[in-house]
Amino acid sequence: MIAFLFIFIGFFFDKRSNPKYLVGVGLDAVYDKFDPYYNMIDKYYVGDSFKIESNIDMNLDSEKYLQDSTKDIEALKNYKYIKNLSNLNTTILYKQDSKDKKVYLEAKQLLGNEELLYSKYLIDNSTEYYFVNNILDSFVNAGTNNYFEMLDKEHNSLDNMHYLHDFIKEAIKNSLKEEYFTKYQVSTNIDGHKKDVNQISMKITDKLIHNILNDVLDELKNDERANKILSSINEDFKKTKIKDSKVFLDKDEYYTLNIYSSKYFNKALKYELFHMKGDYKESFTYEGDSNVGTIYYIKNDNVVYEIDASFQDKVMEFIIHDSSSQELGNLKIENDDMGVYITYSFDDGKKKCDIIYSSKYLSFKKNNSYTNEKKIDIKLLENKVSIINGTVAISTMVSKDSKIDEDTSNSVLESTLTDKQKELYEGKLSRVHERLKR
Repeated sequence: MIAFLFIFIGFFFDKRSNPKYLVGVGLDAVYDKFDPYYNMIDKYYVGDSFKIESNIDMNLDSEKYLQDSTKDIEALKNYKYIKNLSNLNTTILYKQDSKDKKVYLEAKQLLGNEELLYSKYLIDNSTEYYFVNNILDSFVNAGTNNYFEMLDKEHNSLDNMHYLHDFIKEAIKNSLKEEYFTKYQVSTNIDGHKKDVNQISMKITDKLIHNILNDVLDELKNDERANKILSSINEDFKKTKIKDSKVFLDKDEYYTLNIYSSKYFNKALKYELFHMKGDYKESFTYEGDSNVGTIYYIKNDNVVYEIDASFQDKVMEFIIHDSSSQELGNLKIENDDMGVYITYSFDDGKKKCDIIYSSKYLSFKKNNSYTNEKKIDIKLLENKVSIINGTVAISTMVSKDSKIDEDTSNSVLESTLTDKQKELYEGKLSRVHERLKR
């Protein structure tokens, strides 16, 4: 019995001193804080046959771009872009009929009476089609689509979302190999006192990011259910790989993650993330536990911000101070049964920013319908001059009306499109973007 006890104690301490374990604990703590916001989809799930109607309205202005528009052509374009956004009417319609295996997506953008974009996308059983205004008058047949293969009698789309969410979280932790870490015993300042602690470090380079992402992709490909879900969205998912040519960090750029833990019980006491790019250096440090702590933002060895952080059941709050402990602003994120609310304010005398975001669920009928109202109020000033000021509102109605009637009898094969037509299709969003600058 005593021998078993010593074996258990040895295993316990060995496991807790394992770098993957400590990083995993940190990742789980982050997941735990944000999962309640993600899990709100459970309450408002109406089934796999539904209709979503969204309308986006903006009311934006800018004193700075207006002032600069008389002497700078780019400022004039930016001002026109902002004002055109305020006159833009954007509507999005999405329908999914799982019984008849159909999906329909429609996006419209009108600038006054001018139709900037009218785009349609359709899945009819195992064939996908698309339509874009000013290219053809009919649907284009884009070939096979296996979207509905991920939905069966055992698993609905909500089940699949949760499965992928949980699987990816674990895959990220599994991708962290022992060789990525180094261990030290150091003396460092924690909570205002010098302490002898354990330190584990991981240097995050462009190559390491490639390795981790490809390992996560491999796990997804090798898991039968995950692969089935993702292949139904992208039939070439099995071939997906992060290309070596893809650059996440420059050659002279890297991050270093340091975790400092108590010497014997290996309880994490401080997390530190360094960012280096050439001679530029900055770091973020967190000292505390899963309920309360302090974040330090340090730039080139100087403390720029000291942030008091608290994490309660449904509220996260961050109070920002400068290096002399003067309060500059705060960020508050909260949720309840009816929505999510975020407020952010910052004022250092030169720059002032106020953002209020709300997402409210209204007229809720369980498993049937609801309305979601999102609104962002933003005010960004520099030297008391408004750079951007106004609101963005998104109104969404969800119901069980999923009937889809689209005629594809006159569709043409994608392979018959001319190079000019393909170019027009691929550049549809950039054309809208450029039009808004005029």
